[in-house]
Amino acid sequence: MIEEEFEFPMVTASKSSLYRRKLVWGFGRNNACYITQPVIEGKKIICPYYRRWMDMLKRCYSIRYLEKYPTYKNCEVCKEWHTFSNFRQWMETQDWNGKQLDKDIILPNNKLYSPDTCVFVSSQVNSLLLDCGKSKGKCKQGVCFYRNSGNFLAHCRDSVGKKMYLGTFPTEALAYEAYVHYKHALILKVANEQEDERVKNGLLLHANILLESLNEENDVLL
Repeated sequence: MIEEEFEFPMVTASKSSLYRRKLVWGFGRNNACYITQPVIEGKKIICPYYRRWMDMLKRCYSIRYLEKYPTYKNCEVCKEWHTFSNFRQWMETQDWNGKQLDKDIILPNNKLYSPDTCVFVSSQVNSLLLDCGKSKGKCKQGVCFYRNSGNFLAHCRDSVGKKMYLGTFPTEALAYEAYVHYKHALILKVANEQEDERVKNGLLLHANILLESLNEENDVLL
């Protein structure tokens, strides 16, 4: 993500422009006393606080967005953050520049955007857990089947997004086990690199859940 250390132009909003404001995505109230998307020299500039707030509401309440990204269905924004100034006040206390807003690293499977559940993380950390969810194909997450050889391939992206091939295995269960152990070690490594204790502890929790899911599956097979 591009760093946002530029000086945002604070242009006072007129009474008429304040009056014309509508709810953002049907829920958000923009109560900023300044223009959050001013046009300067023919170019629209968006307030970085407003951009994060608007995108958050979009992920929860835009019908078109939810059709495209169904994993966000049933997600909500806390009532406090329905008002822009409240969200901005919280964001100003966070290490947010060049980072992404995340709602479920601290609390796995969380569906609520709120001051207690959200944190700003790097794109590296945010993408680390993207493939920990349900597999999109017939095979388990991190596994694909090669029909010609009859073997299963285990794969996973590393901490910089490069796809790593972990080997071929005679069964899907063995390939998935290789994926889980690699992913678990990777999450632990990234967790120990974090300065924010909330992010570190959240990643450690995700790593434990991933390993526990494998152990539970092995218990069923036994």
